[in-house]
Amino acid sequence: MPHRKHVATRTCSICGKKADKRELVRLVRTDDGIMIDPSGKMNGRGTYVCPGMECQEASDMNDVFRKISRALRVDLTDADRLSIRQLVSS
Repeated sequence: MPHRKHVATRTCSICGKKADKRELVRLVRTDDGIMIDPSGKMNGRGTYVCPGMECQEASDMNDVFRKISRALRVDLTDADRLSIRQLVSS
């Protein structure tokens, strides 16, 4: 019987969808602000969201930012909110 490799599953902080870790975008809180972690291994508090603002478009943006703020355990500034919109939509 062949040995199956484990697939890491993560949950989107906004919509609650469970998906393969590589299918979601990881946002990380660092000393320099909020950044996208393409490797999935950056140091710092992280959270996963659906790519390309898929679930964010269906939700109220204030609710989206509240959920990201809660997951990253930080109060988001206006600059952070703008940065998140630009990072995830690209």
